[in-house]
Amino acid sequence: MPAVFVLIWSTGFIVARYGMPHAPPMKFLAVRYALSVLAFLLWAWLARAAWPRNGRQFAHLAVTGSVAIGDGLIQQALGHGLASRLSAKLGEGVLNGFLTARLGLAALDVIRPLPFAALPRPALSDLIKDLTRG
Repeated sequence: MPAVFVLIWSTGFIVARYGMPHAPPMKFLAVRYALSVLAFLLWAWLARAAWPRNGRQFAHLAVTGSVAIGDGLIQQALGHGLASRLSAKLGEGVLNGFLTARLGLAALDVIRPLPFAALPRPALSDLIKDLTRG
């Protein structure tokens, strides 16, 4: 898989260099993203990747993606001054830390082979307490 990543990543400049003069920017991006989605779906199908099983898992993914996109939009809207730098620090540090913790807890629900019997299931509030302690 690392070889596939390097192949795709390293060809990005070449494709942009020769593709951009022949297509408007938005059309070029739309085609590029559509091809990326098709490649990802093909890879997921060949790898028999597990998909979210219920609406709750889809909701977790939707919220996580929305917050990540929202952080990027806020950063662009606020400009490149002090507010932008503060937004970047907040988004990349604190917010992504909490999102990672939330994603880890959601992953426990999916991949944990045994139920929580001896100890209670960890909650995000437990992790926040641990993270905010000095």
